[in-house]
Amino acid sequence: MGKPGIHNLLYVLECDNEQYIKIGICKDAGVLKKRINTLQTGNPKKINLVYAEERLSAKNAEKYLHQCFDEQRCEGEWFTGVTLMDIRRKLMLFHDQD
Repeated sequence: MGKPGIHNLLYVLECDNEQYIKIGICKDAGVLKKRINTLQTGNPKKINLVYAEERLSAKNAEKYLHQCFDEQRCEGEWFTGVTLMDIRRKLMLFHDQD
C-alpha cells in the first residue's frame, strides 16, 4: 500500500483481557509479528493483536489517538481504561490521510 520503509500499519494490542491497550504503528505484518513476540518476552500476560489497518498516514492516526487518550496513558504507548470500540470511534472521526 504505502512506500517501502514507511510505517503504514496502525495496530492495537491488548494485554490482560483489555486491561492494557497498546496503540502503535509499524511497516507491515511481518514487523508487527516480531514486535508482538518481543513485547511478549518477559511478560507473563498474553498479548493479543485486536486490530490492524493499513492507512495512508498511520503515523498521524497514531498521534491523534495518543492525544485523544492521553489521560488514560499508563506508560509509553500503553493505555488503560480504553476499549477497542473507543479507538474505532475516534478513528471514524479522523480524516487526515495525507
